[in-house]
Amino acid sequence: MESGTKADIAAATGLSFPTFGTLLSSLVDSGEVIQLSLDESTGGRPAERFAINLYHTITEVLQKLIHQYETIRVISVGLSGGIEEGKIFFIPGYLELEHFDIIDHLTRTFGIPVLAENEIPVFSGNLDLCLSIVFRH
Repeated sequence: MESGTKADIAAATGLSFPTFGTLLSSLVDSGEVIQLSLDESTGGRPAERFAINLYHTITEVLQKLIHQYETIRVISVGLSGGIEEGKIFFIPGYLELEHFDIIDHLTRTFGIPVLAENEIPVFSGNLDLCLSIVFRH
């Protein structure tokens, strides 16, 4: 589910609507979830549509890792989509990340070098290609 209404997500999680509403408010307040839009009204009040804030999630996970492992000197990101010169141009299921310059964002946030490439060379064992990616940046 890329996004959903409060009712959709509550049903998918199995939580009651009031319980999920409280949890959702907390997630929105922390920045982990964002409100995307209002659905078209079908006669009543339009439903709000929500999604995970991927920018916040990526940054938070990396922040925890960098804090835990203080010797980290470079961030390397493998993406299951297309990336060119640091900008994501296609990533299945995450339209909100298209055209996002992940290298610039993470470099500014953490102040260390960042590499980002399609995950295929990383997981295929193509060491020559992986090394050329590392030394190119």
